[in-house]
Amino acid sequence: MDGSTRQSIPYATIYIPATKQGMYATDKGTFCMPLDERKPDSLRISAIGYTSRTIDFQLITTLDTLLLWPTPIALQEVLVKADRQKLHAKCP
Repeated sequence: MDGSTRQSIPYATIYIPATKQGMYATDKGTFCMPLDERKPDSLRISAIGYTSRTIDFQLITTLDTLLLWPTPIALQEVLVKADRQKLHAKCP
């Protein structure tokens, strides 16, 4: 969830660095990741416009909600111009 608005973050990326397993959250921001018998040490969550977060797996087992905090992304200015050209139609 968004740490400031408490709204879900659709399609966030969930990744286990140790096993290189990953998945995306649903459109409602939920996920369920099956694990093998080896418990990972951490889980990494990221989404565009948010600061990525690596969470210790022991902490994850006690939480039902994981928060990401918004990070503004500065984009360069884009200038869109129309080129005025006269169209000449040729009639047969």
